[in-house]
Parts: sequence; C-alpha cells; structure tokens
Amino acid sequence: MKNYYTFLCCALCLFAWPALAQKPLIQVDINPKDHQPVSPIVKENIEKYAQRINDVIRLEKAKMESEIEKIDFQVSKNQLSLEEADQLKKETSEKYSETINEKIEKIEFDMDDVIKKQVRFSLLNSDAQTDYEEFEELRRRHSAVRSLSPYMSYGAFFLTNSEPDNDLDKNVGFSTNLELGMKLNYQFSRTSPWGFTSGLAFSWRTLRIDNNRKFSKDEHGDVFLERFDGSFKKSKLRSTYLMLPIGLQYNLSPLKTAGQNVQYRSFYSGFKIGANVYGGALLSSNNITKGNKKSGRNRENYQMAPFVYGAQLNVAHGNVAVYVRKDLNDLFRKETFNHSQLLQFGVTFGF
Repeated sequence: MKNYYTFLCCALCLFAWPALAQKPLIQVDINPKDHQPVSPIVKENIEKYAQRINDVIRLEKAKMESEIEKIDFQVSKNQLSLEEADQLKKETSEKYSETINEKIEKIEFDMDDVIKKQVRFSLLNSDAQTDYEEFEELRRRHSAVRSLSPYMSYGAFFLTNSEPDNDLDKNVGFSTNLELGMKLNYQFSRTSPWGFTSGLAFSWRTLRIDNNRKFSKDEHGDVFLERFDGSFKKSKLRSTYLMLPIGLQYNLSPLKTAGQNVQYRSFYSGFKIGANVYGGALLSSNNITKGNKKSGRNRENYQMAPFVYGAQLNVAHGNVAVYVRKDLNDLFRKETFNHSQLLQFGVTFGF
C-alpha cells in the first residue's frame, strides 16, 4: 500500500502545479500601438485619403510658387520694395493655406467607418465589411471543435484479485504504465458542453517484481516467479498494447459571447469530466532482468492477456487530467496468478 500512497501524492502534485499555472480563460493581448496589426482595407483607405490630400497640396503649392516668382520678378525690376514683397508673400502664403484647408475639408473621409473597420479587424483578424460578414466570421472562428491532438499519460497500477496473498501479489513492486497517442475531440455543437472522444495509443505496461524474483516458464509454458540466488537491480515484465478508447466528455466552462449574439463554449479550457471504455490488443511482451550474476531480455510469450478492456474516469483542467482506470479482464490468461486485474491511477498531459 505504501506504493499506492506515494504515487497518489505525486499525482496530485503533478496535477495541481500545471492547473495553477494555466493561462486565464479570457486573454486580452495588450501590445504597443505600433505593434498592432492594421487592416489592409483601412490601410488602403488611409493611403487613398493621404494621396488626395497630397494632390491638393501639390497643386496649390505650384500656384503659390508661381505667384511668389512674379513678386520676386517685380522686386528685381524695382517695381516693389523688399518690405512690400515680404508682405505680399505672407498674404499669398496665408491665402493658399486657407484654400488648401478648405479643399481638404471637402474631401470625403468617414473616420467613424475607418475606426469601425479597424476594430473589426483587431477582433476578428479579418476584413469583414458588413454585419453579416462579421457574423459569419465569428461563427467560423468559434465553430464546434473537430480535432486530433497528441497526449501522454503516466500512471501506476496495482493488482486486484480474488486471492490477494498469492505469489505475485507478495512480490509485486512499483508498476507503471506509459501511454502515448492521439486523441480525437468532437464537440457536438458550438455551445454544447458535451463531446465525443476517441483516439489511438500505444501503452507500455511495466510490471516490476521485488525480492530477487523473476518471471519464468516451466516445461508446460506456465508462468511462475522464480527465486534468484543473487540480487536483481531490475526484474520486470513489460507488455505493449495498441489501445482504442471511446468515451464522452462534459465541459463545465460557461458560455461565452464573441459578438453579434454568437455564443460558444470552449472545449479545451476550464474543468472537464470524462468517462470512456477502452480496448487493446497485445503487440509484444518483454521479460527484462538485470542483476549482479545474470541479465537478459526475453521476448517470449509469458501468458499476458492478448486483449484488454476496461473503463476509465477523467477529471481535467485545461490540458492536464488525472484519471482512474480499471481493467475488467485478467492480467494473465490461463488463470495464471488467480485472476489478477489492474487498477490504475495516473496523470495525462495534452488534452
């Protein structure tokens, strides 16, 4: 039982730390203005407006320079004094400045519309031009989840059987399961808290043996624990299974509104509860020993169950989950070790 309590404490610590480190469910990215993306349409409208202003200024400036040249010509012919010329130049400059301002004011530029377009672009990262386009863009961005995502789980398992004092139970050590695979996420609708989950994974189950024992077979192929005269650093039986889980997930996160009355519920963030059944097929088994007198690996058949099946319960926050899993089949076939079954506790990353 000490192995059970040790692993349970470690699992709770592993779950609590990433959960507390989760990013906020609602994030607002506040960047300096010069780093904010500008809508291409907004940029184009501003450039067109700037070009029209530049055309007005260029045209009126040419007229002004022409009049100033006439004034300089009159000065050169002594028709005007320098004081009179400076005064005329000042009046000319003011006249054309007023003309430029008046013509710029007549240029049509809807600042409110430009601001609205930029706000839409910042929120949607899209140049939606109408309310309907914005509505459709929001629906697309917050559609129901249909995805495949990688995951890894690590857990410890313990033996449950009808005769807990058999030879295997007396000598079993800290045994673990490592699982790597892909998870299918299928949310039923944009606002639904329910989702279907499945996937495919490889499971490496490592059954460790203590007290200088190792797995052996007699002449009939029956498996038993053999005592070793020396000492073992390692004695374990590792089995590899191809696993297929099928289940349901319920997300406790609240509904969110993206705008335009488009509501959605996140499938990944927040607390989630899931349950699934699973099945698996044996790919290989490997008897591994390492001691001061004898070491080796043996990939023979050690009467491991060719197929496994069971049920699992998950409680998750964000991309981290803790789970409890119970095999409903015997660990070995041919009634080896009195119908021993597995009860497993673990942590999953990558939901």
